Amino acid sequence: MIRTLLLIWALFLFTPNSTLAQETTGQAATVAEARAVLDLSGKPLAESLEGAQTQVAFQNFRSKGNPLELAKKIDAELQSRDLKKMEGASFTEAYCTASYQKSGFTISLMVMPTGEPEISMVSINNQGNVDIRKLPKPDGAKELYVQPTSGIYVCDLAVDKAKSTTRELLERDGWHWFGDTTVSYFMRKNAVRLQVMCSESPAQAGKTTLQYSTEQMSAALPAIPDLIRISYSDSTMWLDGDSKLEIEPFVANYRKTLEAEGWKATTDNPIKIDFNQHLIFRNKDNDLAELVFRTVDSITRFELKFMTAAQVDAESKLAEKAATEAEAKRNIEIERMKNPPKISIGKPETATLSEESKQSLEFTVASGTAQKVVTKWLGDQKANGWKVQATVDRKELGEFDLTKGELKINLSFVDPGFIPGEITIRTSTDYQFDLKK
Repeated sequence: MIRTLLLIWALFLFTPNSTLAQETTGQAATVAEARAVLDLSGKPLAESLEGAQTQVAFQNFRSKGNPLELAKKIDAELQSRDLKKMEGASFTEAYCTASYQKSGFTISLMVMPTGEPEISMVSINNQGNVDIRKLPKPDGAKELYVQPTSGIYVCDLAVDKAKSTTRELLERDGWHWFGDTTVSYFMRKNAVRLQVMCSESPAQAGKTTLQYSTEQMSAALPAIPDLIRISYSDSTMWLDGDSKLEIEPFVANYRKTLEAEGWKATTDNPIKIDFNQHLIFRNKDNDLAELVFRTVDSITRFELKFMTAAQVDAESKLAEKAATEAEAKRNIEIERMKNPPKISIGKPETATLSEESKQSLEFTVASGTAQKVVTKWLGDQKANGWKVQATVDRKELGEFDLTKGELKINLSFVDPGFIPGEITIRTSTDYQFDLKK
């Protein structure tokens, strides 16, 4: 959502710089080419609060400070990396926005308030290196407003015809379909995604407005033919969609496509986990692609998840740390259960211990005296910091819960009056009694 907003802001707020615009190559960059110019996958360019998102092509994070002071810091950092600021930047207390270019790539910056005092949202996006002016358009399309990575045109074609024509022209130019929304469609070449919107021109009856905008992707996950739906999120680097192929040909096609791009499956056959099947691929850089798929209503629904080698290593270390901590905690719990913490209590006066275990003590008292003995014992416990709550408190029987911090004891007694009274004190398996003799 933030990246889409940024593209819209860039489209309407920045004035093209003709000198800088000539730097663009018109070629769709790979991830490696984008990383070589500006890798945003590491530390945020300003001190960030929890929840920062960083990938090769973007950074989204919250930071302390107002938009103006943060934008100035980031602007200085970007320019120190040889990025040239384009004309049309706007830095104010309310919001800040700017575009930069380097080696044909356009980088956009937006800093805006969050509604929290002195907390701002920062978004830095690589919009790729494709010059919109060099992309094919329908014959007669007239330029209304164009920058290197975004532009608006108007043509005489009907909306549906404009959609089919622009898609056909782009496919001839090496672009591949990469999904639809209700108002637009996406095309992809290498690791650049192009969004095309065709709509009725609001100011010119009978004409259609074309809007082009590009963004650099942090991963270039391949799609296969016969897909009927594609969706991609650069924040997670996940590609998901639906295929009309059945499972077997779907897997064969995806395996062939991935292998052609240097990926190799780690197992011969998919691994089934619950309702899904999983197939993991690695490449020469040790990056990971996990293909997850299942059948839903006669279609094959899938997700293709990408992780860099660094992310895989970080995830592995986190998993190892969590496993080590869990094992240590489990061992502590085992030892604690073998010898749980002790609750030290005294024997009720005049009571005789009849049965004893780690979590249970049973006493007998003279007939008709149990309530009096218990009342005295409870008073002693209150004096030692225990809280007492009665559930039943009658001459013939009683039940009481005692708590002291995390410690819990239950006491009950039965005294019908014609046989010795019985008093039972219990605790959970988390503790054991230490009876003072």
